Amino acid sequence: MKIYSIILIAALLVLVSSCSPALPQDSTKEGSARPLKFGAVYQLSGPQAYYGDMARYGLELAVEDINSAGGIDGRKVVVVYEDSAGDKSKATTSAKKLIEVDDVDALFTITPPMAGSVSPVAEGGKVPYIYIGSADIFAINKSYVFKDYPSPIDLCKVLAVKAKDEGYSSIALFGRNDEVTSLCKDGATGISNLSIFETYNPGDFDFKAQLSKIKASKSEALILYGLADECPALFKQIKELGLDVRLFLPVQSFACGSDANTKPYEGLLSGAFGSDIALDEASQDPTFLSFKKRLGERNWAIHIRGSALEYDIVNEMAEAYKGCQDHACAADHLRLLQRKGLTGAVSYEGGQIVRREVMLTKFSDGKWVKAE
Repeated sequence: MKIYSIILIAALLVLVSSCSPALPQDSTKEGSARPLKFGAVYQLSGPQAYYGDMARYGLELAVEDINSAGGIDGRKVVVVYEDSAGDKSKATTSAKKLIEVDDVDALFTITPPMAGSVSPVAEGGKVPYIYIGSADIFAINKSYVFKDYPSPIDLCKVLAVKAKDEGYSSIALFGRNDEVTSLCKDGATGISNLSIFETYNPGDFDFKAQLSKIKASKSEALILYGLADECPALFKQIKELGLDVRLFLPVQSFACGSDANTKPYEGLLSGAFGSDIALDEASQDPTFLSFKKRLGERNWAIHIRGSALEYDIVNEMAEAYKGCQDHACAADHLRLLQRKGLTGAVSYEGGQIVRREVMLTKFSDGKWVKAE
């Protein structure tokens, strides 16, 4: 009887074992873990698609390289896109969907308005998030939100230094009524007193009143801080009013000094200076030349500097996830990150806001080049 009982118990154990769900595999073993999901809330349509395109090109090349090198601790990276169309409420909804439905491990956006919409969602969802944008405020006192773009203080400081070196004693500043322009003012006034400081509200495209005041101030130089889609109206009204000033453009290649905004206004930009991330597009560095060639092969060379920046940012996130199995670990690694990429050296110095080099550019012979 005892023998039969033992056989019956053994049979039941085999049956239970065969019906029980398999335990999850060790996620540290190569090929055994689910992929890491990177979520991108980009402006893929609408008037700001220019920004979304440049970011997407860099992200895709970065993911290709990460996966071809074996992924992150053996885990491949996949990308889930959401189109914000430049709409802040749509960006918020998209970020929530990526976190709550797609279960992403990281988030990326570009421009301050999108950062302002996505930051509270990322922080609340405890998902590491890096945004490209000049505004610091969205990353201050956060644990999961990181800002990667040079400070407006540094961008405008280098322009004010150049304006002073060029002999301009009367320098005006005109920009959007937001934190970015306020920080720009701090950087400029640390070098020289401003002759006049004017702002406009987001969404405004009639700047004649402010530009007329700048003209009446007899300023010789103008630091102009606008978004790319606002710059054509700014340039057009500067010409119409006959405002004769030397232009100094922060975030040069991303805003008023972008290719799209430069070509129609080459005469107005004669002798202009800009400030931007530290990437010389005439560089002969083999790594950069390879990156540039790959963009060209895919007909993706819309904005090389912006694509290179996003390429570096995605690699920052990938490096932060090495050795990590959760979001908090990756965020901790980002704070301690120190690396050098296509766009220069990067460090978050234990916080949420990056420290980056700034490059001075000038408009010469119909194109923007690194200033000597």
